[in-house]
Amino acid sequence: MSKQSLQNSIRENVLEKIKTGEIRKLPRAYFVLRIIATLFVGVLLLAGSALVASFIFFSLHESGEQFLLGFGLQGVAIFLKLFPWLFLAFDLLLVFLLEWLLQGFSFGYRIPLLNIFVSIVLASVVLGGVISLTPLHQELLHLSDKHELPIFAPAYEHIFDSHDDDGVCRGIVASVATSTFELTHTDMDHDASTAESTFTVPIPSDISPSMLKVGQRVLVLGSSPDQHDTTDFDTHPSSFPCASAEHIQILQPITP
Repeated sequence: MSKQSLQNSIRENVLEKIKTGEIRKLPRAYFVLRIIATLFVGVLLLAGSALVASFIFFSLHESGEQFLLGFGLQGVAIFLKLFPWLFLAFDLLLVFLLEWLLQGFSFGYRIPLLNIFVSIVLASVVLGGVISLTPLHQELLHLSDKHELPIFAPAYEHIFDSHDDDGVCRGIVASVATSTFELTHTDMDHDASTAESTFTVPIPSDISPSMLKVGQRVLVLGSSPDQHDTTDFDTHPSSFPCASAEHIQILQPITP
């Protein structure tokens, strides 16, 4: 039997079953609505994935943790430890759901799954990068500080969590001397309950004291955490993990 004859036979069988009621013919509106609904959900999934990606970018930038990658192997190890893996996993889940959704279209069967996955990831990363350049997350962070952001507030509050036990110290320069400076350590949350402490931090040899200005927000990477007892800062200041600073990154310069 030729291919054309086989197609005609299948068509006749389908039409006959429709006439007898064995197969119910769905109206065209059903398929149109299904496509619209699928596209709507797909757009929501892509938008959600882009928002999560943009939050990851914002979190790494705002916390200063991205600069850890330039602090040698110790910095890279701490960066990997502090990276928001949970948000990345959630983002990938949205990507997989969107990929599964797109397979319902005819082109989804003709394009390799890997190509679809890579395309969605690239689209999510690009859109996330664009969103991170807008003031959206900064505004949400301010709302979180004022306790006016429901549900998502903890995610923004954790951006400025203390990581002293990992040797990462973040704070504001309170004063600068010849070889040391005073670091006021705060989580940047404007709550009345926020506790602030000031510690003396040595200035590394590759940093000129003139580069540090009072009021600057800086990130300091101290010596390896296992070299200090980080449980008794108040009674033993030398136990402060950044009492032996190895790297300093200025996060927020003072504009003249």
